[in-house]
Amino acid sequence: MDHSNFPAVWAAVGPGVSGAVFGAAWWFWVDAVVCSAAAVPFLHYLPGLFASFAALMFNCVKREDINDNYYSPYDDSEWRLKLWLFISYVVSFVSLAAAVGFLVQDALTNAGPSTWTGIAGVLQTVFVLIRGRPHRNHALHFGISDSKTKNKLEQPCVLLLVTAAFAAISAREHRIFPLPSQGSCAWKIDIKFVRSKLRFSGAVHRARPPGRELMKGKGGALDRRSSARWRVLVLCAFSFGLGMLFTNRFWTAPDTSNHIMSQRRRQDQELQLVSEDCNTKRKHGADKDIMGEVTRTHEAIQLLDKSISTLQMELAAKRSTLELVRKGVPVTSETSQPRKKAFVVVGVNTAFSSRKRRDSVRETWMPQGEKLLQLEEQKGIVIRFTIGHSATSNSILDKAIDAEDAQHHDFLRLDHVEGYHELSAKTKIFFSTAVGIWDADFYVKVDDDVHVNLGMLATTLARHKSKPRTYIGCMKSGPVLADKNLKYHEPESWKFGEDGNKYFRHATGQIYAISKDLATYISINQPILHKYANEDVSLGSWFIGLEVNHIDERNMCCGTPPDCEWKGQAGNVCVASFDWSCSGICKSVERLKDVHARCGEGDSSVWSALI
Repeated sequence: MDHSNFPAVWAAVGPGVSGAVFGAAWWFWVDAVVCSAAAVPFLHYLPGLFASFAALMFNCVKREDINDNYYSPYDDSEWRLKLWLFISYVVSFVSLAAAVGFLVQDALTNAGPSTWTGIAGVLQTVFVLIRGRPHRNHALHFGISDSKTKNKLEQPCVLLLVTAAFAAISAREHRIFPLPSQGSCAWKIDIKFVRSKLRFSGAVHRARPPGRELMKGKGGALDRRSSARWRVLVLCAFSFGLGMLFTNRFWTAPDTSNHIMSQRRRQDQELQLVSEDCNTKRKHGADKDIMGEVTRTHEAIQLLDKSISTLQMELAAKRSTLELVRKGVPVTSETSQPRKKAFVVVGVNTAFSSRKRRDSVRETWMPQGEKLLQLEEQKGIVIRFTIGHSATSNSILDKAIDAEDAQHHDFLRLDHVEGYHELSAKTKIFFSTAVGIWDADFYVKVDDDVHVNLGMLATTLARHKSKPRTYIGCMKSGPVLADKNLKYHEPESWKFGEDGNKYFRHATGQIYAISKDLATYISINQPILHKYANEDVSLGSWFIGLEVNHIDERNMCCGTPPDCEWKGQAGNVCVASFDWSCSGICKSVERLKDVHARCGEGDSSVWSALI
């Protein structure tokens, strides 16, 4: 079946159909009012009036103004139209409910209008509301697109219409009221003219005997009946014309050309929105690509800078070695043999008298035996206790260290005379010796009374692997102590200005890390690097004047429990833990196991660390 000409056909017949339905609606009501044996209260008129008003509200909105599948962010009037339609639906349903209520009231009470008046009111309301139904589908205008929901909106009208018809049939079968048998009960009324008012009323002649009306002759009651009949016909014709006027005035039948233009306009707006959205996404994608390129370029520059720095240090080391050979200084085997690749070399600073401390470290965070070798081979993490020799050659202290090393194989012997006031010199020698044996990315110095989580240490250092000349630790700037009676007295305090001045920024001495290029720099320039009383101050002074990245890593100086324990529970596992008051863990031999149990990361963490 061809539906292409339907819009044009409907443009011709649609207003007439709507007007006929509207006229029929008011015909029912006028017929019922005229035939009513009792006066119809004004309240019974309200459902029909409000239904007509709701129909008028429906026809104030054109189909082109609302589209079910279209939304424009540039038009804020659509929601007003939907609100208008919603109010019109509320008015229509309320009027329909009121008509049904009057129908029930008329059917259940003997006083007042007849049941036919209530049914006529329901029919009037229903016909007025459905008069515009062929023109519209307002259920979609509220955002309801599924057929089930639309059917739910249509069901009340259908059910009420069926109920009214069923009530009419039931009433006629039980003789509740006489339905008009001659097309209209206007043929059985008396007209009483009221001179002061231009209205009429009638009463049904139910009890008059047949033929009594004929006794009045042709000029009396029959003339009044004819006058009433013509008034009813004129009123219905007026309702028909009013329905056509509403339809033609407020609801234009669909025009094919306008509809096509509207569709094209909406399609253009949709394409514009899609294009803007694509441009926005493309712009965001381009921004992400640009930021990614900048990040990759920055990383490449850092790697190149680090490579150049390393090459420069190695070149300087080779020159230093050649200079020693020319001067006749023998080169040690450590310098001549190939270096071992590693990620980090951890030197645990210890002393002859610290055997119990070393044992507590071995029992907690430092692997032993085969695990120590596996950690070195698989993860590139080298851990050694660093110690020099005593002032007396082959003393009992040296022999004790040799025996301990033969048992555990975890010492790095330094060409250095042990002494508390020689820590700066020991630090230089440790870095120089470690650089000569291992080609590592980082070199770490840590005291033997500090708890360390190796997995977190490796993870932290890996974040800074691409940066050149890296100096990592808990940066501080303590006061320069000029008083000779204090523990950390600085004999050269005059170099730092007036009394009360502070040191330059440097990493605290309990644990710190430096990159390979800085360790190589120390190895090359070892003879001319100045030593201050405190080894952490000395290390910081060696980097003054260099392009060094000072990284303040606060996880490398956590307190002992409960501080490190709370941080671990919060997911921020510490790299190292110690007591500031003791410059290490107070009574570390007794407490290190407890600290490890409460703040340790777990034995498997170091094996799963990403390096």
